[in-house]
Amino acid sequence: EVADTPERRSQGLSGRARLAPGAGMYFPIHPPARRVFWMKEMRFDIDILWIRNGRIVQLSARVPHGPGRASRVQPDRKVDAVLEVQAGSIERWGWRVGETIEVLGWPPAD
Repeated sequence: EVADTPERRSQGLSGRARLAPGAGMYFPIHPPARRVFWMKEMRFDIDILWIRNGRIVQLSARVPHGPGRASRVQPDRKVDAVLEVQAGSIERWGWRVGETIEVLGWPPAD
């Protein structure tokens, strides 16, 4: 899924019961920025891949959720995309900073 509108970006994964294995939400960010991601109304932990120019520049593993908890997470540098995936995916897939990442179907073809 792509959060490519203000409404989709605001909603994100909030309120969902779970995220299917292999699924995720991609947030294109233009212009590149250090946006804060808020875990408001999340029901499960996630991993976050911070991306710039098609490469992973930072990883946030097992970002916590919880009743009454509104964790906030922000990269330490400007990014042009974020990918939210199931908690444990970073470890499971062995993703590392510096690796190239491609989101099939994005950007959309003209």
